[in-house]
Amino acid sequence: MTGRTRFAAVLALALAAGSHGAPVPAAAQPSEPALEAVSALRCWRRVDRGAVRIGEQFGMTVTCRVVESDSGRAVPDTVRLEPESIDLLPFEVQAGERFADVTGPGHRFFQYHYVLRLTGEDYFGRDVLIPPLELNYRIERPGEAGTVLPGRELAYVLPGESIRVLSLVPETAADIRGIPLETLGAAEARLARADVLLLAAAGLGLVAAGVLVVGLRRAHQARQTAGSPEARPVAAAAVAGAVARELTEIRRENAEAEWSPDRIGRGLAALRLAAAVALEQRVAERDAAADASPRPGELHVRCGPLARRWVMVSSPVTPPLLAEGAAGRQGGGISGGDLERLQRALAVFSAARYARTGDPLPGALTLALEDGIEVSRQLRVRALAPLRLARRLAASLRGRWRLLWAR
Repeated sequence: MTGRTRFAAVLALALAAGSHGAPVPAAAQPSEPALEAVSALRCWRRVDRGAVRIGEQFGMTVTCRVVESDSGRAVPDTVRLEPESIDLLPFEVQAGERFADVTGPGHRFFQYHYVLRLTGEDYFGRDVLIPPLELNYRIERPGEAGTVLPGRELAYVLPGESIRVLSLVPETAADIRGIPLETLGAAEARLARADVLLLAAAGLGLVAAGVLVVGLRRAHQARQTAGSPEARPVAAAAVAGAVARELTEIRRENAEAEWSPDRIGRGLAALRLAAAVALEQRVAERDAAADASPRPGELHVRCGPLARRWVMVSSPVTPPLLAEGAAGRQGGGISGGDLERLQRALAVFSAARYARTGDPLPGALTLALEDGIEVSRQLRVRALAPLRLARRLAASLRGRWRLLWAR
């Protein structure tokens, strides 16, 4: 009597699950809670058409969801779902494949797709049942020290589904449906196509950016060609950057050898240009080739990042002129202390360049060179056109504010 009661409970559970299938015990052993078995594994079957002809191929997918969490996971035995071993008689399996699994929070989906056909004259005008599928699985739970505790073997039954031969719909169909069969493989193909289109869009964007850069460069060159050299002087920031690079190169050369008259002259020419930038004075310039050698007192400067124009620049600023021009103001946006450092460095190099004796000492030249490098690096940033415009605007506002308060 106990065996019949257990069999009736299993049969009722299978009927209540409907077309989604229901898990049943694989052997007559003490059963586990039904809710745990149903939530651990669930499967769906989808056929891409409701009626077929004899010998016509059609598709069928079987999608299953298994639970994978920290408290346990379902481990199905998918051997019976493989295209080589699945039993769907009287239907013949022509081909099949398993798509890549899709994982989510607490679960994992896997899907099989089959190509079936039915042959035989006995099925004409009948509803033929696609056989039910039985899938065995176990529930594994984590144990102590990283061990896994496997549960007993369970069975999940996916009910059969009928298909009409040479008819519009099966007799068991509730409505007429023409739903296309969507698979995980189709979704994966769309993702791959989206990646290809994204890469193509990125490539076209880079091409467009390149065309824009070339157009801007040619427009800049055309504007330079149309104007006169006097109308387009070299930028103060470019001069300050060239000064910083020249002084840094002199420091590198001095690390390998002692001071020489040539390096002293180059340092003096660079510091004079830095003084002109600090006083916001225009420097003398002449066009030159990219590989031309500068004359004594000149510095080779490239005009702009997009321009091909190279010029030789020079400045006649002396220490007295720098002191006179910087009196009562902060030239080039730098502080009065930096102006004094630049003035001392210019005086040391002028004395070393034109003095008859060996003074000043090499140590004084090295200290003056370091001061010149630091000040020229500050000028390279502060001489940018936006910063100069902001300083002028701020000075104008301060002047107007004083006038308002004076009234």
